[in-house]
Amino acid sequence: QLARTETEFRICNSLYIGMTNRQENGQFPYMSGNSPIPPHVAFGQVLRKHRLAAGLSQEQLGLDAEVQRNFISLIETGQNQPTITTVFKLAGALGIKASRMLSETEKLTSAD
Repeated sequence: QLARTETEFRICNSLYIGMTNRQENGQFPYMSGNSPIPPHVAFGQVLRKHRLAAGLSQEQLGLDAEVQRNFISLIETGQNQPTITTVFKLAGALGIKASRMLSETEKLTSAD
């Protein structure tokens, strides 16, 4: 369990650094200040975290969830929003509950 937690921490930290760099370059204007992250963007971050933790490529997750690889990319980057059916397919392919993904998404959208 500890090794998994350390791996998840590294993944989240890496994602945060990447997102911060993109924010500084103006690619994510909604991430400036204390404004909350839009739900579809937060879901994309949660999806990417779980995909990487599972060791899956976007292509493999797409195959497992029966969606196009480019759609995975669009969701992860906040450029597209999945239907509830797709959320369940993605969660199933990742071996987790959709409610867990949505709960994590909700936490990210809260302005603290």
